[in-house]
Amino acid sequence: MHFENDPPPGLTLASELRDGALVVHVRGELDFTAAPLLRAGLAPVWESPAGTPFVLDLGEVTFCDSVGLSELIATLRRSQSTGRTFLVSGVHGGVLRVLTITGLNNVFDLNDTVEDALLRARPLVAPEEPLASPVSAVVPQDIPADAPLSASSPTVAPVLEVRHDAPPVDPAAPVS
Repeated sequence: MHFENDPPPGLTLASELRDGALVVHVRGELDFTAAPLLRAGLAPVWESPAGTPFVLDLGEVTFCDSVGLSELIATLRRSQSTGRTFLVSGVHGGVLRVLTITGLNNVFDLNDTVEDALLRARPLVAPEEPLASPVSAVVPQDIPADAPLSASSPTVAPVLEVRHDAPPVDPAAPVS
């Protein structure tokens, strides 16, 4: 029996690129029959450039069983192994209850809305600010230039120290 106010059974996904992040909107029930659909629907995420954060919007997910939860965990693991930032938005009702009971509400980066998640992702995609002072390199003077450097040698390779307050280094100047 299907009532007019009930969402249609099944799962639908829609993806969009917003503010430098890929947003995947999920609607319906995330259960054992829909888990493969979620996995297939996340293909654009794994095909996007590696630095692109993504938001999984669960605001219209009405149910999540253990298989659906396993698929969310698999998505988290895959995003971590590929170095992708993964944020979740819109978790509520039964889905929030399942995440809270299992303690996974502390594992996923949960955000109230897609906009909140995009704000959190923005520093990850925004260009870096220039440093307030110029950066210069200081080469240590206590290691001879002809010191042997090999994996079996006890000699440690010289470390290049980067400081913001040091005078600029002239690359043409000889190292003593």
